[in-house]
Amino acid sequence: MCSTVIMVSLPLRTHSTLNVREHWRKRARRAQEERAVVRMRLAGVRGWPPPLPVTVTLTRVGPRKLDGDNVQGALKAARDGVADALGVDDGSEEVLWFYEQERGVYEVRVKVESKSI
Repeated sequence: MCSTVIMVSLPLRTHSTLNVREHWRKRARRAQEERAVVRMRLAGVRGWPPPLPVTVTLTRVGPRKLDGDNVQGALKAARDGVADALGVDDGSEEVLWFYEQERGVYEVRVKVESKSI
């Protein structure tokens, strides 16, 4: 069995979209930019795209931890960008999603693992 692991770090400052109060256009623009950054960064990685099915772990790094639903909301645009780069819908059964968080300077880490026979 062959295993492929791809890891990238992105200097993104994510926002908990469930709690932020801002104009919808500003929020949409930020999400569109985050999604594009993730998609373009992954497209430039050697060996991309990995064979499906994959396991994706998104890690939010920030000065304080968020509760579970806010972490998922903050990483929604990153999740969409990964799905775009894989060429699948983010609800696809070919992709299993996990979320983690750490304290530190703002960053988003993407880890994609594929196990092929």
